[in-house]
Amino acid sequence: MYHLYMPQTNRLSNAQLTLMLKEALAAMEIKNYNWFKIRAYQNAIAVIENLTTSVQDMWEDGRLADIPGIGEALTAHFDDMFSKGVVAEWEYLKKGLPEGMFALLGLHGIGAKKAFKLAKAFKLENRTTALEKLKIHAVKGDIQNLEGFGEKSEKDILETLEMQKKSKNDKPRMLLIRA
Repeated sequence: MYHLYMPQTNRLSNAQLTLMLKEALAAMEIKNYNWFKIRAYQNAIAVIENLTTSVQDMWEDGRLADIPGIGEALTAHFDDMFSKGVVAEWEYLKKGLPEGMFALLGLHGIGAKKAFKLAKAFKLENRTTALEKLKIHAVKGDIQNLEGFGEKSEKDILETLEMQKKSKNDKPRMLLIRA
């Protein structure tokens, strides 16, 4: 259920909404949903990430149609999310997928299919412990033994996990000209 993302005030930020959309999108990619629906979600995520207004505020004002790329289906989903706190279709999409895969989605270089493969292979069923368990497998050298992964993938994943733990001041800086 998405109530985990909802703040105490029951207001949903655009960042929280895009996280939910990204998880639904990842589930669609794993389950080979219609390409047009996948594309619609990708477009909606891109638009919402760049909005300067709250989607929930626009919904309350009945102005979701003003957001480019938000069609009838997404409007209905947002109605459910903002009124009931859950979107049944998104929950159905995620059914049968390991919960831990959704924790991996934000990692650099890991998309839906890689996240699913890693979560399935290492039985990452818990969202909160998935990153730590994945790090253990990376240190032991287990990731490179999976099909589609190699030493470089394993090294990159381990570096990404290490960087996530560091504070902003501990991370190496890059000159703007090099970036």
